[in-house]
Amino acid sequence: FFSRITMYRAAAKQIKPPFQIHCYAVAKGAVEARVIQTIQPFVDVLSPTRQVVQPNSHFYIDLKLPQLHHKEVICALEGEFVAHVPDSQHKNIVSVADAVEYFASNPQTKA
Repeated sequence: FFSRITMYRAAAKQIKPPFQIHCYAVAKGAVEARVIQTIQPFVDVLSPTRQVVQPNSHFYIDLKLPQLHHKEVICALEGEFVAHVPDSQHKNIVSVADAVEYFASNPQTKA
């Protein structure tokens, strides 16, 4: 014997939306500007080419940042946005776009 609540719960588990809903804690444009502003000093000091940081820049390929300083860049971004990045996520943030996506969708991010 199934109650109506049990039947509704079973039906709700089977229904999956055909799309993903993205809820951003902070506007992506504002996050992008702050990410670029935070990373640019690292590029000026550490990169041999001293390029300008663009929204689609990759830390190692485009900006030529040494991989040894990846943790420092992530810590600087954590300080800028007052949001913690777990160690398991550090390897996933290797470009400006990755950082923007992470901090824009993180509910801990401060505006």
